[in-house]
Amino acid sequence: MMPLARAAQRAGHQVLVTTGPDLADVTRGFGFEFRPTGMTAAEVYDASPSDVTVDALPQEQRVAFAARYLFGPAALSRAARDDGTHESWPRQPPYRAGSKSS
Repeated sequence: MMPLARAAQRAGHQVLVTTGPDLADVTRGFGFEFRPTGMTAAEVYDASPSDVTVDALPQEQRVAFAARYLFGPAALSRAARDDGTHESWPRQPPYRAGSKSS
């Protein structure tokens, strides 16, 4: 996600990263504004199956496992704990293919 966020920043967009509170220093260290929300990495790993790790899976199963047990629950916890940030965040006109970003 950081390369995508950095590209948006370079294109002149204001970028806000919302993720678990344990990633505040890392996120700010990359130069992004940060708002804590959702599960910490430890909470995500504690809630995932303990009998298998991503590295132990065949390559073709890793993305699905990570989406289902690591990234999915964390994203849902962020959505469920919405703090209203989206309401106060400045809106920009939608991007249209072929148009120049302002």
